[in-house]
Amino acid sequence: MRVRITFSKQGTLRYVGNLDLHKIMERSLRRADLPLAYSHGYHPQPKINLAAALPLGFASRAEVMDVWLNRDVQGIVPSLQANVPPGLIILGATQVDEREPSLQTQVVAAEYQVEITEAGYAAGLNEKIASVMESESIPRERRGKKYDLRPLIEELTLTPDPLSSPQAVSPRRARGPNGGAPLKGEGNPPIFMRLTSREGATGRPEEVLDVLGIPLEDTRIERTNLIFKEREYERRTLQDNEVKVTTYPTADEFNRHFDPKAYLKEMFHAPDDEDQFSMSFIVKALNFLPDRLFIHEFGGGPTLYSVAALAAKAREIHFSDVVDANLREVDAWLKSRLDAHDWNPYIALALGVEGLPITEANINERAALMRKVVKQLMHCDAQRNSPIELEKVQYDLVTAHHCTDVAATTVQEWIGVIQNVTNIVRHGGWLMLSVTTGARTYEVGDVIFECVNLTKDDVRNGLLAAGYRKESIILESYEVEHPQEYSGIIMALACRH
Repeated sequence: MRVRITFSKQGTLRYVGNLDLHKIMERSLRRADLPLAYSHGYHPQPKINLAAALPLGFASRAEVMDVWLNRDVQGIVPSLQANVPPGLIILGATQVDEREPSLQTQVVAAEYQVEITEAGYAAGLNEKIASVMESESIPRERRGKKYDLRPLIEELTLTPDPLSSPQAVSPRRARGPNGGAPLKGEGNPPIFMRLTSREGATGRPEEVLDVLGIPLEDTRIERTNLIFKEREYERRTLQDNEVKVTTYPTADEFNRHFDPKAYLKEMFHAPDDEDQFSMSFIVKALNFLPDRLFIHEFGGGPTLYSVAALAAKAREIHFSDVVDANLREVDAWLKSRLDAHDWNPYIALALGVEGLPITEANINERAALMRKVVKQLMHCDAQRNSPIELEKVQYDLVTAHHCTDVAATTVQEWIGVIQNVTNIVRHGGWLMLSVTTGARTYEVGDVIFECVNLTKDDVRNGLLAAGYRKESIILESYEVEHPQEYSGIIMALACRH
């Protein structure tokens, strides 16, 4: 049994070399009690295969490793996560065909994000990048061998971060971490590069930085994606349970099995770190957008979490979901019914992130505003080309939090869902979304359904395919401290062409 494991490598582990990483993973696999398969011969070794060596000092959120096991096992991700050192986060485990070529022969390119940690490099950087990309040849020499760097650079761009613009920066961020002085490199936009990564033809980020005149020691580099050849074999996802898993539920199944009150009691009893991350992203994104927006909260479930922040920027909000009971739950709060869920802790969270005093008067004022601007509740279906009941209505901003990833089971299906949702975003309008990472199933009542496990690159590529401007895409992620059913959250903001 051949299993492909994806993981991220962060913190001090970026100073661990490839051979030591191999030993760490081997030791962690043994501690997890996984039935490793061994090579034959006088000195049998565990059959472990890393996709591409990561240069010392680089972080990564896109490491890939193949492991051979003697038998089928369940619960690989949580078992392994419990036994790896801090800095390694296991993102997923997928069975692959035994006949696939080795990982090293399948890698064709790698993507990197470079953060400049020192000031003074932003001026003229766009022009330098343009000059590199327009060059027909960039002669270089490494270890006594001459080569042409230019064919190894597939893409090289700046990645603007509009959330860092002055109007969007919170007072705390402007002071730097822990309230200290601003970071020296703050204001330098990150550099995105996609470099060829084939045997005998591998682009190195430090060589590109040298051409741009940026010393390696003034940067922090993270590998964000490994790109593989098109695979010829079907994969199947490893299920960590013995329950029959079905595909995306119909509206009828959702309505039969989903209990909004039980969901709210379990998931929204008090704000936690994930809520803080999500609310911070929403508020920063809204600071970047104009006032008096026509907004649609798509697939909002029974929650008014994001509406607590959206209301401050809205002239009107439409709210939709696929489950009748969810809409009734939202309607109960809008009508101030005594049995409605208490959203005051989340309104207080929104006010705090916005930098406003958290007082009873301010909470009541924001609640009144939410009830005023939410004008219409309606049904939606992300799998339909026209995903809402209203025809030919488009919005300045559509928000879709934790609903698109459960409406698909593959990345390609998810892209189709995003294209459907995009049909209600006006040209020049914005889409804000959240997806859960590291999960391949989720429960609705007692029934388990498949969902899609997305990476940042999947989200970026899906937004590009749906017609969003590349330079407008903003992605942030949160990783849970102790991953179990899922490993984190990705949030995105993008402007439609």
